[in-house]
Amino acid sequence: TEMNPSVYDNSYDNAPLTHYCTEANKPSIVENGLNGPAWTTPDGDLSYTEAKQQLALSRTPNAKVSIDVNMMQQMGYQVPDTGVVKSLTIKGVTLPGGNLEVMFPNGVPWWALFDQ
Repeated sequence: TEMNPSVYDNSYDNAPLTHYCTEANKPSIVENGLNGPAWTTPDGDLSYTEAKQQLALSRTPNAKVSIDVNMMQQMGYQVPDTGVVKSLTIKGVTLPGGNLEVMFPNGVPWWALFDQ
């Protein structure tokens, strides 16, 4: 997924961010963290179909984890600004994107994740 270069100034206001994933990958994510680049969104209320479309995901997720932004900042992590997701075309199907995402280039440590 690619972000639009226009960014927003941490518009999620330090609320938890969400990473949409699959049930198969969730245990490893919770145990080991997210490898970078890690894509998250301030919009944790999307249905899984909406998440696939609005976040331009290659697979439909069926699980999600939350990221504790405040904890990351307290531990000295820089939380990136929010950007807009560009559309993505996979095998002739275009996923529109358009929702907000926050990309952590170096990933998210396991201790900043919590199960949803």
